[in-house]
Amino acid sequence: MCLFRRWLSSLLVLVLFALILSLPGCSKSGSNSAPASAKSTAPVNLPKPCSLITQDEVESALGKHATMTDAANPRTGIEECTLVPVHGGDMDHITIVLHDTTPQDWEALKKTYIQDKSTPIPGLGDDAINAGQFGVWVRKGNIYMQIYGVIKYQRDEKAELFLAEKAVSRL
Repeated sequence: MCLFRRWLSSLLVLVLFALILSLPGCSKSGSNSAPASAKSTAPVNLPKPCSLITQDEVESALGKHATMTDAANPRTGIEECTLVPVHGGDMDHITIVLHDTTPQDWEALKKTYIQDKSTPIPGLGDDAINAGQFGVWVRKGNIYMQIYGVIKYQRDEKAELFLAEKAVSRL
């Protein structure tokens, strides 16, 4: 009986928590309630990341017979393009991901995640940084692209930059 009560109490707590999360916010409705960044732009229809590069470009960056796979990340649901060299190990790959953003959100993102570890990349998109272990990040318009990964246990910055230049030219 005690086990049943614990189970029932846990179930009740979960249901109440789900109910609270599903309630609308208590803010006023109307045009003044949206954050400034949400008002300035409409959501962007993001292209598939693999559509921004060609198989020849993948092979130029990672070697002959490298593969390119476009699929949704099972944990995040975000569309990703995974590039794998033909002679790479299980962990060897470069990933390209696109995100919807605004110039203000981009600046906040750089301040939050990168701090002093990044270096600017002039002439790439509207703004670009080498984010160290986080790869190359490029903003063009209201899209920002991340290109990151490891080949042979280290970043392949040259491949990331080459692919970023090709991809951003098609955004």
